[in-house]
Amino acid sequence: MGGLIGFSIYVSNSVFQQTVSNLNIMANQRISELTRGAEFVRDADQLKSELVDVLLASDQDRLRETISTVKLHTLDMQKATTGFNNDLAAILMQQIGEMEQNFTGLAEARAANFSNADIQSEQILAMRETATKADIHLSEARDNAFFDLILGGEETVASVDTTLSYLVNDVVSALQNRYRISANVNLLSGVSLALTQTADGALITILKDMAQAAFDDLKATVSEAKSASFGDLDTASIEESYKIFEKVLNSSAFVIKGQRDNILATQRELGSIISTEVDDLIFTLAIESSTATEDNASAIQGLIDGPVAHIKELSQLDSAIWSYINTALELTAEENPELAKILFSDFAQKATRLTEMASGAPENLAAEITALLAFADPETGLYNSRMKINNAMAAAEIARKKTATSVRLVGESANESGRQTRERIKTDSLAVLNEAEAAKVLLQNIGWISLAVFIGAMMITYLSVVRPLQRLTRTTETLASGALDQEVPFENNGGEIGRMARALLVFRDGLVEKQQMQALEETERNHRQQEQEMIVSSLAEGMNRLAEGDLSVQITQVFPGDYERLRKDFNQATTTLHSAVERIATSAASVNDSSSEISMASDDLARRTEHAAATLAETAAALAEMTTSVHSSAERAESALQVVEVASTSAQEGKNIVQATVAAMRLIEDSAIKISKIIGVIDDIAFQTNLLALNAGVEAARAGEAGRGFAVVASEVRGLAQRSSNAAKEINSLISESTVQVDQGVSLVGKTELALDRISGAVIEASQQASEIADSAKHQAVGISEVNTAVNELDQVTQQNAAMFEQTSAASMTLNSEASNLADAISGFKLTGTEKPSHRAPTSSGSPSEHWSPEEEEYMARSA
Repeated sequence: MGGLIGFSIYVSNSVFQQTVSNLNIMANQRISELTRGAEFVRDADQLKSELVDVLLASDQDRLRETISTVKLHTLDMQKATTGFNNDLAAILMQQIGEMEQNFTGLAEARAANFSNADIQSEQILAMRETATKADIHLSEARDNAFFDLILGGEETVASVDTTLSYLVNDVVSALQNRYRISANVNLLSGVSLALTQTADGALITILKDMAQAAFDDLKATVSEAKSASFGDLDTASIEESYKIFEKVLNSSAFVIKGQRDNILATQRELGSIISTEVDDLIFTLAIESSTATEDNASAIQGLIDGPVAHIKELSQLDSAIWSYINTALELTAEENPELAKILFSDFAQKATRLTEMASGAPENLAAEITALLAFADPETGLYNSRMKINNAMAAAEIARKKTATSVRLVGESANESGRQTRERIKTDSLAVLNEAEAAKVLLQNIGWISLAVFIGAMMITYLSVVRPLQRLTRTTETLASGALDQEVPFENNGGEIGRMARALLVFRDGLVEKQQMQALEETERNHRQQEQEMIVSSLAEGMNRLAEGDLSVQITQVFPGDYERLRKDFNQATTTLHSAVERIATSAASVNDSSSEISMASDDLARRTEHAAATLAETAAALAEMTTSVHSSAERAESALQVVEVASTSAQEGKNIVQATVAAMRLIEDSAIKISKIIGVIDDIAFQTNLLALNAGVEAARAGEAGRGFAVVASEVRGLAQRSSNAAKEINSLISESTVQVDQGVSLVGKTELALDRISGAVIEASQQASEIADSAKHQAVGISEVNTAVNELDQVTQQNAAMFEQTSAASMTLNSEASNLADAISGFKLTGTEKPSHRAPTSSGSPSEHWSPEEEEYMARSA
């Protein structure tokens, strides 16, 4: 019995010590490992933000600053790996080293991209400076050719006679009218297109005023063309376009934007009609000029083949230069390698054509063109710098993917560390539960064995004490009745039974003594019988209460003789068992409390992680909408750039036409002035001739009859001189009127040229701004796409963390439930001062979803 009690005490103490050890490991080691793992995951998440900073760095200084931050952060993470086990620390150190190398590679690729972009910007600046110099030389060459054209025109004016009035009053007037129509149409089209690209109310008002003035002048000019006797202009299409222009003048900016295609179509149609009419008038002018005289035809042909042809060649060369520059600018902005190769092929072809055209150019212009052609060199030119930028961008993209992968691997390793720690916590918890369950079974077995021992002891007492006493009692009663021949049993036994038997023998042998001692023996026998009954009753009551689970039972009545030791052993056994069960109950309550705290911590961490996941999901959605908006802005900027380029081209063409018109009118004005001078000389000659004829008539009258014939001739000469003088005055009057009209035309054309200059400047500025907006929108779209990808990856990792914390919370709830079961099992025992051992209920019950906020529940529903 004592051995069983001692063994139960040993088992209880062992279970208690192991439970305390496991709980210390969980509290001091496992929870610390879980905390370090969570901090390491947070550091890994911070690296994703630093990766985005590297990708969004706008210059070299910002890039170096970001990389310095990354290096400090990785150094801290390397120091933090010392808190993990050796295998995991080695893996994390390797992954962090690879990640740092990938960050360095990404930074180098980005730095190379910045360097190549600077080189390309310098090349573009140098090309623009060279193009400006070439344009200056082209202007000088055009001025020289124009001066040669003016000299040739002055020589040609001398051959103009009877056709001058026709050309000035009819052909030139009609041509001026067509140019005014073309200028007004181009001005209206340019202003209308400009209205589709602006939202500034003040600018819209100014543009509409300009358009209204041009529209009024257009209608007046068309009316003049219809009423003119010369020329057959088809005004129906022009008058049909009035509706579109009136709609532009009377509509809002939103409606005007919808008329862009109609405006362009109208401009092209009217431009074709007017261009055909202008070509016909120019042809008529050429035909009529060629009919004057053979000398006039030869002089005009000389002008066409000489200065005019040279001006045409210079204009073609100027167009080729700017086409070459435009292709170069497109090449420098192309990020697709395949499209860059196609653009370079076109660029090389234009360079070859420009080389051929520059062979006859002046020496200074040819030198600038040669400098421009150097930019087409595939080894050192713009294509080489563009390809270097594209290669650096590709390398940066590869480095970005490697860096993102290495950052993700570090985060996965940290998450794996946390998962392993949680698995170890779960294993330790299950071990505690298993040990407690085993102790429970063992204690139950000890109880059953104790009950069996108690029953066996009762049976042995009955067989070895009670039954022999009963026989001895009967024998004694028989001897007491006088039957001295009664056999005394158990005389050879030891112990009290043997002594009693031998006493009976002595009693039988000494009848006298027996009779004397009879009363005393009877009293002693009754007393001993009462003591034995009392001992058996106390033991039976204690065993029954122990069997019922009452560990507080104690036998307080003192047993006689050697039975006192049995009472003390029984009391000691129940005291020891009571202490062991009480310590187990306390440990079960501690396990229950610890598991409840772990469950609450896991629930709280899960809620925070889910809230972070919801926030990241909203951020990712906002970035996706921002990406779509930026892409749409980039596309609209590209469309606006194309429209502005068309408007710029049209304005430049209108400006060139107006300049040519001004030059032609200046020539006509100069010719009219010279003709007026010649007519003045003719008038003087007629006046002198008239005086001479008058003098001749006077002399003839003095001569009398002999001078009559001479007087008739003098009279005829005088009449001819008078008619010549009158004709010269009429021609001079007509030329004066023509000069006034030419001056008015020059003034109007000059105003038109100034307006076109302002429009052209505004369109060029709008083109530059639209180009910058388009480039900025492209870069923003690329940067936001990369940020969106990084945020989506961060969202996935956060959701995985939330799922892991849910698993940890479920494991904690399982531990809590098992601890409650252990407490319920121990509550079957009754301890001192209480009815049953109590255990505290879990402080956190239910699923983690009961503690979610409305935002988290909405996110979980959206995720499901």
